[in-house]
Amino acid sequence: MQTVDTSHAEGVLELRRALEQIARGCETTLGGPFLLGLRPTCDRTVIEGRLRKTAEARALIESEPPPPYGSVRDVAEPVRMAGKGALVPGTQLFRIAETLTGMQRLRTWLDRSRASAPTLCALGQAIP
Repeated sequence: MQTVDTSHAEGVLELRRALEQIARGCETTLGGPFLLGLRPTCDRTVIEGRLRKTAEARALIESEPPPPYGSVRDVAEPVRMAGKGALVPGTQLFRIAETLTGMQRLRTWLDRSRASAPTLCALGQAIP
């Protein structure tokens, strides 16, 4: 696949500014950085995959709003430290528990939507 320079189009379309505005509305602290890391592509497979996920997500949200998962936070660092045997403060343990609960709610919601959103359901299977 040939690499295409999209920097001119990104500048003209003010893509970075648009992504930053959308990122401010992300439900979780993980969503914004993920969104800002996305780059335009000309790869048909990637484009089709993104469109499929978007279509499934829109249909799901329109039929049944997702469960609350705003409590999901980036807890990678305290989990990594705990894995090395470090003591984790109670507030961090609480955030880890909140995050796991929110992730489980989201996975359950996606599991119920297996027939109408197979791509998103497959992604949900990776949620602990």
